[in-house]
Amino acid sequence: MQVKKGISLSHINRLIYYSSKDDLVLRFTQDKKRYKNLKTFKKDKHKRFYYSLVGKNQELAGIIWFTKKPIPKKRYSIKFNTQKYGITLALRIYGEFRGKGLSYSFLKEAIKRYKKTKSYKETKANIFWVNTNFDNFAAISTYIKCGFEKVSKKDSKAKIIMIHK
Repeated sequence: MQVKKGISLSHINRLIYYSSKDDLVLRFTQDKKRYKNLKTFKKDKHKRFYYSLVGKNQELAGIIWFTKKPIPKKRYSIKFNTQKYGITLALRIYGEFRGKGLSYSFLKEAIKRYKKTKSYKETKANIFWVNTNFDNFAAISTYIKCGFEKVSKKDSKAKIIMIHK
């Protein structure tokens, strides 16, 4: 497996496919809307900083994206300075690559690389947070293993927020 900065056109096409056909992507994400077609991807592309996980035959195994976005203002289960949390991210592992323990190392490597970028260095509120389904146990487990902590109860959309410690 190889982590690559960005996402190629052929991988974008696979991403669009997975976003409309993959049951877990459909259940746990809003990718069906976000990556409906190439036009919606291009419209969204400039807001996100992508890393791709690529298999030995150059197939798309997963993506991680980072985007600058303040953590939502709400009641949290612990006290922390919300003004420091201004980068969110999302992790996807696709198809046959799921269940192989790839998400942890992929996320660690992507965070390490993203922290070296100009985009990250120029962001004052540069601590990571994620929004995930309360019952997406695989994602929650990976985030916890990578140093994230749950800070909210599930909301009306069954989402929780986790912050990087």
